[in-house]
Amino acid sequence: MDFSLVLAARLRRLERPPLFFLFSYPGQLLASGMGFSLWSLFKAGLLVSNAVTVLNPKRFLARYNLTPADMSEHGSPLKNQVIGLLQATQYLKVPLIVLNLLVIIVELLFG
Repeated sequence: MDFSLVLAARLRRLERPPLFFLFSYPGQLLASGMGFSLWSLFKAGLLVSNAVTVLNPKRFLARYNLTPADMSEHGSPLKNQVIGLLQATQYLKVPLIVLNLLVIIVELLFG
């Protein structure tokens, strides 16, 4: 079955403008619960941020020479950017905890 026909039928049945679904909870649009919305993008970004934050510089990043001590002026600019990003995410631990709690509460209430 054509996806656009299914989407059109659901939009007619719900009688809401399509822009509403950009800000809606993902389970409202598709039966699978994996709609393309800002909420889904936010959760994906939060998961990636969590994954980068928990990387241990001494045990994991040292294997790939991605510690702050490996930054150099004559090194690869991309490598220096990655090292800077990994270092900057260490300061985001408290906001990530708050955002994770917010997502958990929203999922429990509307999930």
